[in-house]
Parts: sequence; structure tokens; C-alpha cells
Amino acid sequence: MTPVGTPPLNVLGRTRLVDDVVRILREKIVNGELAPGTQLLQIDLAEQLGVSRTPLREAFRILESEGLLRTSNN
Repeated sequence: MTPVGTPPLNVLGRTRLVDDVVRILREKIVNGELAPGTQLLQIDLAEQLGVSRTPLREAFRILESEGLLRTSNN
């Protein structure tokens, strides 16, 4: 039970890190900053975005499900 006057935690308006990564990559894809066929290297991209590879991999899965990128397992 939440004390009177205290907002529930789910209304704080925070986003998950993966949501931020998805938003940034989606914008870069839609705006043409990442051209079709561009190879995205996880290590380099994680460093550029200042995140670990874990949220980046999750963002890749989300964007792949949206049809915005395709991953390969070379």
C-alpha cells in the first residue's frame, strides 16, 4: 500500500535504457543516418552510445521484430 501523497512507482516517467537505445537507433534508421545494409558492430555501437552490449542486443531484437534491421549470426 502506498502512503498518502506518495505517487505509485509506475508513474515516475522513467524509461528503460533499452527503450532509449531503441529510440535512438530507430531515429537514425528512419532519418537515413544508418543506411540500409550498414553493418552495426555491437562493440563499437555500444561504445558510441555509452551503453553495455546487453541493452543494445535487446534493442536489436526489438528493431528486428519491427522490420527495421536484420541480424545475422556469422
